Formats: sequence, structure tokens, C-alpha cells
Amino acid sequence: MTIRRDSFGVPHVSGADVLDLAFEQGRATATDRRWQLEIERLRGEGRTASLVGSGGVEWDTFARRARIAETAQQAFAAADPETQAFVSAYVDGVRAALPSAPCAELEQLGPAPGEWQPWTPMAIFLVQHVLFGAVGHDLWRRRVRGVMPEAVGILLGHDPNAGGSNAFVIGGALTASGFPIIGGDPHRLFESPNVYAQVRLSCPDFDVVGLTFPGVPGVQHFGHAGDVAWAVTNAMADQQALVEVPVSSCTSTSTVIEVRDAAPVTVDLLSSDTGPALLVDGDVALCLAGPSYAEGSMLDAVLPLLRSRSVDDVDTALERWVEPVNNVLVADRAGRTLHRVAGQLPVPLPRVAGSPDGVLVSANDRVNADFDVLGDRFAPPHRASRLRSLLEAPAAWTSAAVAAVLGDVHLDHDLLLTRIAALDTLSERAGANRSVLLGWDRSFGATSTAAALYAQVRDRLVLAIAESEPLASLADAAAYGEMWVPWLWLPGRVASTLERWLTVDRPLGIDIEALIASALDVEPASATWGERHRFAPLHALTDLGVTHPFDPPVAGRGLAGDTDCVAATGSIPGLPVSVSGPVARYVWDLGERRESRWAVPLGTAGDPRSPHHEDQFEAWSSCRLIPVEEMS
Repeated sequence: MTIRRDSFGVPHVSGADVLDLAFEQGRATATDRRWQLEIERLRGEGRTASLVGSGGVEWDTFARRARIAETAQQAFAAADPETQAFVSAYVDGVRAALPSAPCAELEQLGPAPGEWQPWTPMAIFLVQHVLFGAVGHDLWRRRVRGVMPEAVGILLGHDPNAGGSNAFVIGGALTASGFPIIGGDPHRLFESPNVYAQVRLSCPDFDVVGLTFPGVPGVQHFGHAGDVAWAVTNAMADQQALVEVPVSSCTSTSTVIEVRDAAPVTVDLLSSDTGPALLVDGDVALCLAGPSYAEGSMLDAVLPLLRSRSVDDVDTALERWVEPVNNVLVADRAGRTLHRVAGQLPVPLPRVAGSPDGVLVSANDRVNADFDVLGDRFAPPHRASRLRSLLEAPAAWTSAAVAAVLGDVHLDHDLLLTRIAALDTLSERAGANRSVLLGWDRSFGATSTAAALYAQVRDRLVLAIAESEPLASLADAAAYGEMWVPWLWLPGRVASTLERWLTVDRPLGIDIEALIASALDVEPASATWGERHRFAPLHALTDLGVTHPFDPPVAGRGLAGDTDCVAATGSIPGLPVSVSGPVARYVWDLGERRESRWAVPLGTAGDPRSPHHEDQFEAWSSCRLIPVEEMS
């Protein structure tokens, strides 16, 4: 059993067999990410407040009501024996290394209560995905329909908290090597440490490089197994649903949440035949309906996936995938390419076969009419369209050239500029700003002042719409509690549906043309886009209300890109930060794996004192990705 590290600290883990390998991966992960493992374990158990205090109570209440720990135990019990042994060996490795692993956060807070259980990785996997489905969007849908039904058609568009990922396959006829290349980037909240960790796993059964959730064994979403590679994006499926159930028909129990340095909190837990109740609204319980783990586990697909040698092998492995529902793009050295949707839904799932001289693209979009069975939360088609136009251009693609595509910052389509061009009567200042914007190259480069002006005008328009009298009844973003504010914050919803607002002159009676003219009449800020769009990774202690000194020095650095660019670094109306975007960038070369490239926003190490805590930031932000090292 061996753990070696390359020049960026990425662990290359080998084992005599699968169980040896899992143990060593657990040990390596605990060494790198002790804080992250412990706080995510406590999230899964609904016990963060026992470590951090009252700031953790709201999450713990949600976790207990959602039955994350109970579901994880059920999933572990339903897993096949090999999966159980694999996960248990990983947990043993974590347990072996945690006590001696460095952790600045726990030095401040004290030890995390409790210990790892065989089902803990299942709970961590659920924590990473329970809010990645449709629950928050369903709450928003319910609020709009209940408070302002006339706004349903315009405000129920793309979910602003779930899109942004890119994945694509370039057929071998279009590459320099003659073999397919896969590229992509998952889009989530920026976190410190990062939500994904790079790893190489090798044993007699397989040799895979990829990205993994710390706390979960194997490689789940993005991997290169030598002869075959795969990537995913969120399929935007309505796999979860909130069902209204009369409180009178629910059963009730209670649980006690221990709070550090405070009195315990008793939480009422309601449930129905539909599922656990996440919230109570008057006489109605909002119950979570989702996939069942009574007959299978979310991790049963991992080992078959790691052992895959071809597109067919990956396709077969994914028959065991439960959640989340993902677009999976696959390619192998034989030249086969495939885009399939994987997950547990009661409908036939879409599939798109590729060709050696073609390109497959997934950007959270509705690829074709077959995808309508998944739901209605798809991202606008602009990123996918831009990727196709770039990748289908004649070129002998190399991994370095593909990496540069992930950094594309061109705004391919924009109705706001079209509406600005059509305005007739403007003030002198607004007219001058219009001239600047109409002459802009539509590039969200970090040094662009025109991009900063565009964002300034766009933000003013979004906020003006959100503050308009017709939408006043939707202004309370905390209607369901602080936890759900990101889904119910009206400016964010207006921003994500802005194209709908711009397709007509007076939506909901609002004079959009007048608001655009007013938004243009602004003194341009003397700032570049990077100065208005700063990297803002979230530390769990910040999220839980604890003051700490652990924000990385690269926080506040300017970023290129924007929400609808391929480089989908999200922006927030009225705020000079980017809190979400590509949490990894990767290029899998099927010709030679050592030609593959990758980078994460910070680095491999979770401890801020490590030299590998943030040493990949420059490579990640510039899209000059680092080579995947092949240590012998």
C-alpha cells in the first residue's frame, strides 16, 4: 500500500487490491482534508451545532427533517456486499489518519464530537446533492404561485443555483492524436477547501485519475481510466419534489439538537407516507419525495465505473446510478462517444450517440425534445451554442487548446444589448454609455472596463425590476427561513430570467424600456470587470456564523467570465463578488493520459498552512491547466 504525491501534492494512491486501495484513499483524504471531512460528517448527522454553536441549528434542523443520516444508513444496508466492503475500508483509512492530521480549524474549535461510521460516506454524498435538485426551485415555484400567480410565466425560468457546468467530447477525427478528447468543468459554490479533490487510484483492477468528493471513496463524476473517460453535468431533472400534505395527517416525533455553549434545541419532526417534512407552512407540511434506497445504493455504480474499459462498460455501470440525475459524456480509445442521462427516474432517459467527426456538448441545456421528460429548469442554450461553434471549427485539437476553450469569456447572445441599441431618446450620459456598450467586443475579460459598465447597467436594471411595485409581494426572501434565501431572493430570480423580461415591452405592466434608459443613465464606475467580479470562496465557518482567520489570500482576486459565458463564473446583482463557478477544470486526452490537464480553484490541501493550499489558483483562473502527472 502506497501514497505518493506529485509536484502539486495530488495523492497517487495504490493498493494490492480494491480494499487496500480504499483504505489508503481514506488515509490520504484524512491527511489532506481533516476539517472538511469532519464538518461534512456533522452536516450529514445534523450535529454541526455541537461543534460551532447556534449558527449550525438551522442546517441541523433541515438535516434531521430530511433524514439524511437515516437515508445514508438505509443506502449502506441496501448496497451490494462489495460496495459495503469498499466503503468500510475507506472509513477505516479515514479513522486511522484523522487523529494525527493537521487541522487549523479544529485547533480553534476543539475536537469534533462523534466518529465516522460505515455509512458516513453515503451521508456526505447526500449532503453534497440534497440541495442540488429541485427542492429550492419547488419552493420558489410554490411561493410565486401562491403570492403572485400572474408572474409564474416570467419568473419560473432557469434555476440560478443549479446551472453553469460544461462538458463536451471532441471526436477523434477532429483531434491531433486521432483519439477523442473530453473537457469540462463542474459549476458549484466556490468553497475553501474545494468541494472536489484530485486523485489517482491504482490497483490490479483499475488505474484511474479523477475528481472525488472528500469523504466519498473512488471517483464518482469525472474520471480517466486509460482506455475510457467520462464527465458529467447536472441534467436539471425534477428528481425531487415537494408534496403538500395536511399536517393533521402527518406523524410527529421530536429530536434534540445539542448546541455548543448553549441550551439544546428540540425540533419537531413531521413525516407522511410521501416522505419527511422539510417545512411547515400553516396547516400544510412540505414533504420531500425523492429516490428510494430500499433496493440499492448511490455508490453501487462506483466500482463498476472504475473498472470500465469502454463506452459500453461505463454505460452498463451507470444503470446502477441513482442520484443525482446527470448528463454523462463518455469516450473511449476505440473512438466511440456517447451522451446519456443517468439516474433513477420513472421514464426512459435520453441518449445521444456521437461520431468520430462530431462534437457532443452538455451545458445544463435542453439538448433536444427527448430531454423534456427531465423537467423545465434547463439553462439557456447560449453556453452550449458557443461551445459547439468553437469546437466544431476545423482544428486539430490538443489538450492545451481545449483547456483554453474552457476560459472563453465571450458573451455569445444578449437581448439587453439589442434593446439598448433600439432606444430612441436618451440623456447625454446614457447615450455615451450606449455608444461604449455597442462598441464593446462582448468579452468579459478581467481587465475590460466596458464589461464592467455592462454589468453595472445590467445590475441596475435587474434591481429596478425587482424593486418595482408589481413584485413587492415577492420581496421577502426569508419567507421559508434564512436557509432558502438563495432560491427566493428576487433579484437573483430576475437576473436568471432577464431574457424573458426583455422579450416584451411591459411585462406585468412594468415599462422595461424606461427602466433600461434609466439604468444607462449612470456615471460609469472607474473599475475593470475583475475589480467588480472578485473570487469569493466560502468557508464552512463563515456559512455557520463563526468568525475565523482562514480565508485564503487569493480571495478577492479578479476573475474573468460571467454567468452566460463558457467561463461561467457567476455574478450577483449589485455585489462585486463571484461566489460560484467552475470548481474544477479538466481535459481528458484519450490519446495519452499524461497529456491530460486539470486544476482546481485552490489546491489539494485543506490546511491553510500547507504549500498546496492554493497553489493551483493561477493555473485554474488562467485555464493554463497543469498536466496530469503519471508517477510510476
